[in-house]
Amino acid sequence: MYTELATMYAKYKPKMLMDFIKMNIQKLNIPKLINACERHYHWEHAVFLYTHYDEYDQAANTMMAGDLSAAVPWILHF
Repeated sequence: MYTELATMYAKYKPKMLMDFIKMNIQKLNIPKLINACERHYHWEHAVFLYTHYDEYDQAANTMMAGDLSAAVPWILHF
């Protein structure tokens, strides 16, 4: 249920998405939400989810393939 709500935020209310992800990260199906974020071009959110899923290579690939603004939060995370 949390994953579907996050998917709806990605589609209709992207400004609320990051706060929702941070509050409910343990309850989300991360691979499904990553797919939704990439589908709606939310690169920063996808990178954040990849790092929490311990997929650092995919996070780096997403930064290179998507918008470079996604790189800043990932770099500041470390």
